[in-house]
Amino acid sequence: MARRTIHLLRHATATPSRWPPLLFLHGGYVDSRCWLPNFLPYFASRGYDCHAADLPGHGRSEGRECLDRLGLDDYLADITPVVE
Repeated sequence: MARRTIHLLRHATATPSRWPPLLFLHGGYVDSRCWLPNFLPYFASRGYDCHAADLPGHGRSEGRECLDRLGLDDYLADITPVVE
């Protein structure tokens, strides 16, 4: 199984951070934009470099054509390189 390209949003801190970066993952029926209005700006303003991923088949990530066949193992395989 080939890995799909995962789209990421980034909301960086204004200054270098001493905190670990945060990765936000959405639930069903939405995409990474659900974190934009409140969570990404909030945590970035507190010194966290924030990333939000579109899971496979969602938003701007690859896999829409097979969304109904994707399972948790597929999401894990595609998101692991992002976490690493």
